[in-house]
Amino acid sequence: MPYYKGNSIRFVSENAMTVFDDLGDTAKAAILNLIQDMKSEALSALWGEINQA
Repeated sequence: MPYYKGNSIRFVSENAMTVFDDLGDTAKAAILNLIQDMKSEALSALWGEINQA
């Protein structure tokens, strides 16, 4: 589970940096989003088998 409290935020002062997390609410959602974006029937079928286990 992500931890978004203020004491977990880190700052980098040497270089300007940005991080975006648009993968999904969970790791499972991130995998599904990635497979859908790749539009791979083979990966979709494999994910379906794994998800049924």
